[in-house]
Amino acid sequence: MADYLLYHTTRTSLGRDIVSLVDRYTAKEIQEEELVEWLTAWQANCPNLMFEEGKRDQISPKLLRHIGKKRAMLITTALRNA
Repeated sequence: MADYLLYHTTRTSLGRDIVSLVDRYTAKEIQEEELVEWLTAWQANCPNLMFEEGKRDQISPKLLRHIGKKRAMLITTALRNA
């Protein structure tokens, strides 16, 4: 696995890791399994940073500003299909 934090304390650090992870996935440097593995780990370990309160299927607006709409769409699709 790549060098990402498993537990984040800020949306900024989570956003940086998400951008890096998704960019590596779109560049075909990692497989879908690794992408989903990290996303589900973050979903379990820092849901308060990833999602809008009470809505585990909607990316937090503050995180969305860090990662962008296209990456957010990829994340929600990957988590939905996991």
